[in-house]
Amino acid sequence: MRIFKLSGLFVAGLSVPGWSFAQERDPTGRYDVLEPAEHIEEMLEPDVRALTGRLFTVDLSLAGAFSTNAGQTSSAPVKTGVATPSVAIRAVPVSLGTWEVRGGLTADGDYLTGDYNDRFGEGRLEARGSAERSLGPGDLRIGYRVQGGFSNDFAERAYTLQVGSVAYTANIQALRAEVSAEHQASDVANLRRTRVTSLVAYRLPGQQFGHDITLGAMLQFSDFRAGDNRNRNDVSAQISLGAARAFSNGVSLGWFAAFTHRFSNREQSRFTEFDIGPTLSKTF
Repeated sequence: MRIFKLSGLFVAGLSVPGWSFAQERDPTGRYDVLEPAEHIEEMLEPDVRALTGRLFTVDLSLAGAFSTNAGQTSSAPVKTGVATPSVAIRAVPVSLGTWEVRGGLTADGDYLTGDYNDRFGEGRLEARGSAERSLGPGDLRIGYRVQGGFSNDFAERAYTLQVGSVAYTANIQALRAEVSAEHQASDVANLRRTRVTSLVAYRLPGQQFGHDITLGAMLQFSDFRAGDNRNRNDVSAQISLGAARAFSNGVSLGWFAAFTHRFSNREQSRFTEFDIGPTLSKTF
């Protein structure tokens, strides 16, 4: 039951070669807004593949959201709706000694209302893998993923991204906390950076109106290393609230709300955004 079923990393903008939009935007913004809340929910939910005993699962989902700043801009925010259909194939975890290895493939896209779709819409293809093991009071995870960003009809490629990461997750009484570091490489110089992220997740005991309620918080530091973004530093903070309910036959419904503010030593990279919306998903 995921609050966000959005596996993509970025919505590309004018700074990505080959794309010409009427309004400039920061291509890292959408990833920084949506990825933390999605991962907070993943930290708390059981592994459906392991429970079903299948070799892999197919996940179909449709997420909808209203955003107060869909372009993640420091001025003239764009208020609009966003629809994100997604299909993902996820392999069952395999044990290799003390490590548990898993992987998956995802295709999804963002479709916005009105003429914003032509400027900010994006399609994504992603392959990822990770290895995880118990260590002390928590789990150590090493991961790698490759992502391609396209126009949302997949007719034109905008960038390729490679992300290597290491993370440690631990239970602290009723909280689940994680600290991670990522190295992001890309064929687009402006997307190359190092990120350090801390996440805290708390699921309320029992259910409210049949839903599991999750509270989350994120603090993140980014250090850019190349292109026009060389020497740029960002600090992003987010609080989120999610509700998820499982039905029969692998169907689930999620609701989310997230408030994000990003500080930066580049004035044009600062923004504030609020997102809210549902996700309907089906696992086969």
